[in-house]
Amino acid sequence: MIKCPFCGTDNPEDSKFCTGCGAAEARPTSAGEGSCAGCGTAIPADSKFCVSCGKSVESAASAAPSHCTACGTKIDPGSAFCTNCGQPLSAPSLPAAGQPATAGAGSMDAALAAYRALLDSRLASSGFEIIGQATGLDADRLLRRQRFDLAKGGKVTTLCAVKWFPGTLTSESVRGYSQTVFNFGNSQKKLLARSTFQPLVIYPVLVTPACPPETQAFLNSYWPKHYQAYEFPVVVALGSKELLCHRSTPLWGMAVHGGLVREAESLFLP
Repeated sequence: MIKCPFCGTDNPEDSKFCTGCGAAEARPTSAGEGSCAGCGTAIPADSKFCVSCGKSVESAASAAPSHCTACGTKIDPGSAFCTNCGQPLSAPSLPAAGQPATAGAGSMDAALAAYRALLDSRLASSGFEIIGQATGLDADRLLRRQRFDLAKGGKVTTLCAVKWFPGTLTSESVRGYSQTVFNFGNSQKKLLARSTFQPLVIYPVLVTPACPPETQAFLNSYWPKHYQAYEFPVVVALGSKELLCHRSTPLWGMAVHGGLVREAESLFLP
């Protein structure tokens, strides 16, 4: 059995993906071998393509950054992390199998604990207050803020429902959770009343080790229309330190979309 480096689940020796979190299993390499950037399979030093997924080894090497994207420090070829700030040097998008890039900060439990502490601090400083749990709403943190926002047309009520999702995140999981959170917020007529001058913004936030590409594509296509309300699901991929949401601006939501993206990044970016 081999232990997943992200969630600690024991998996069979020949497994390519973790049965606990869906991350691609890293394989130990022999001297002179490297690892495929696409699937993690060990490859001989003179190989031009991966024997498992066919990814070009040369193209992966040429795509390696020469400077850290976080602090600008020059990095040596083959480095996995910045020597100045510790930033992972892999490409920001996830590999095809949904493999997260490790940040060298310890176990996924430690990364989750650190993110929760950061999130609590950000939300508190941004004026959010905890409103407790709710029946039928499976969220780890439920918070609310009410303040005047001229760009959104009045007194805005914003609801955040944050949930840790350790398994493989599918588009159905995102859609189901987002709709559940929105329906809850919409049902609270006294607490979260919405009208022309009292719009409602709801952030269903799923925190997960990794977000598969197909789920990322779904996020960029899902933003349902509601009257004076905005359902804006967000996925936080801790393994690659990414925030994933609807990035393409729809014509009907052009007036507020950019503001929602910026606010989501300021609140939830790991």
